[in-house]
Amino acid sequence: MKSTELRTGNLVSGLLPSDRDMYPCNFKVTAKMIYEYSIADGDFIITGPVTLTEEWLVEFGFEVRKTIMSAAYEKNGFIIYLSTTKNPNKFELGLDEDVVIEYVHTLQNLYYALKQEEL
Repeated sequence: MKSTELRTGNLVSGLLPSDRDMYPCNFKVTAKMIYEYSIADGDFIITGPVTLTEEWLVEFGFEVRKTIMSAAYEKNGFIIYLSTTKNPNKFELGLDEDVVIEYVHTLQNLYYALKQEEL
């Protein structure tokens, strides 16, 4: 994941330091995090992207529509599909198997670019 892929508000994986250990967690990116990339507000460390799952889609308000070959997820006319063929268990934009959405921040950026709304 590159810092140029991130926007303020994107969800990423990271570590939260405590007295003795670092605890994994997911958190929203701030402008300072993007600028510094590896350290978030002095308290968090960005470790990588969050993998897109059906649970995240439901949390973002997508409605699940089961089809014969797959499952479709729709929100405000924006539809993605769970692939069962070319990219098994990955999400694809529309019916184009060449456009795979693997991470939450990628979906957030694409949805914002097309709908001008945050997820």
